[in-house]
Amino acid sequence: MKIPFKSLILLALSSGCFSLNAAVNISVTLAENNPDAKLNLDVHNFGSYTLTPSEEGKAFDATIDIDSSRYATLYYNNVPTLLWLTPDTDIRIVLGTESKPSLIEGHDSDINNYLNKANYHFAGINDTGRDEEDFLNYTDSVNRANLSILTAAALPAEFKAREADRIFYENALALSFYPEFHPRLSKDSTYRASEKFYDHLKSATRYEAPLLISSQYTDYIINSLGLLSAHEVKGHNGFNRFTTYLDSCVTDPKVKEYIFNRYATSRLKRLGIEKAKEYIDAYTSYVNDIRLTENFQKLYNEILSLSPGQPSPAFDCETTDGSRRTLGDYAGKWVYIDIWATWCGPCRREIPHLRKLEERYAGQPICFVSISVDSGRDAWKSLVEKQKMTGEQLHFDGKDTFCESYKVAGIPRFILIDPEGRIVNPDMTRPSDQATAEAIDKLLKLR
Repeated sequence: MKIPFKSLILLALSSGCFSLNAAVNISVTLAENNPDAKLNLDVHNFGSYTLTPSEEGKAFDATIDIDSSRYATLYYNNVPTLLWLTPDTDIRIVLGTESKPSLIEGHDSDINNYLNKANYHFAGINDTGRDEEDFLNYTDSVNRANLSILTAAALPAEFKAREADRIFYENALALSFYPEFHPRLSKDSTYRASEKFYDHLKSATRYEAPLLISSQYTDYIINSLGLLSAHEVKGHNGFNRFTTYLDSCVTDPKVKEYIFNRYATSRLKRLGIEKAKEYIDAYTSYVNDIRLTENFQKLYNEILSLSPGQPSPAFDCETTDGSRRTLGDYAGKWVYIDIWATWCGPCRREIPHLRKLEERYAGQPICFVSISVDSGRDAWKSLVEKQKMTGEQLHFDGKDTFCESYKVAGIPRFILIDPEGRIVNPDMTRPSDQATAEAIDKLLKLR
């Protein structure tokens, strides 16, 4: 299946549908030298950039061409610094020893210092355990408190209007999670969101292109659209329900384009080409932006390389005794890979089921390889020993690209590889699923 992006790209080039951008220069100085420092800048709904060192381990800079003022997040040691970027300006940042900004200078320094010091409070996942009416009242009160803080700040009116939207939708994220998390936290499996809840959700949802500059808004509309489409559009499969609601309720073409691209990209990553076929086939009917289409085509090609029958990406991981194992060490055997972490509840619940598979196929030409993504090896090694985990127990050391190659966005994730190192299933069923044993029986010709 080939996506006909080429003609779309040529059309974009010939029609000159490009924005005139202006540069924003960003320089970052670390309080302490760090030769291994990595600084990344995510300019929301625009692009991601790596800041290059201008002085070994201490000073970094980047020049970003942006089309309009927008939010960005600077990550250093996974600690975020929120920024407001304006075209044709300079920003100078000094990061303190705890990775948080101790000083931001240059254009809009008053705004950027405010963003990282404002004492906002937002509703969170834990708050979804509240009763529905209490939760709705609580989120409204949080909105009022945050808006009061912003109103009192001596900042430009244009920015304050954008910031009011951003903090509203950061708080509303918990609203969009409520139907999923309330039954878990309240331990009420019979709960179903009321019409009042959906009315509240719908009144909070705006589909307006100027709002696309913040991740808080875009995360919210993806969640809320999923809830609202499922609630209001009946009798359709997932794709038809999604597009029916999208076409009827979202009139802003840029917002519609953003939502469709994000849905299609997510499903292609998670489900693969065949299961995302409806989204792939409809892609160019909804998305015209050349940057988005090129990125989607690149992802499509990468996913295509992970199709059954293709050579599997390799790994090189450490064992509990400090030695190394690679995929090549298991040549000649089927390999069932479990990507997991000690902090992942669903992962740990699969451990007894995985042990049963290992016992069931003992002596057969199949290896069960568990690879931990824990950031440190101590917790991993401790749990392996405590649980007396069998099979092959490995640990990613931070340098391996196996998860990145397989587009692993969530765990647990299971992968099945054949004796020649070719992919059988890049998203295999879990050990607890009876289909797993049935598939392995068939491969081993045991039934």
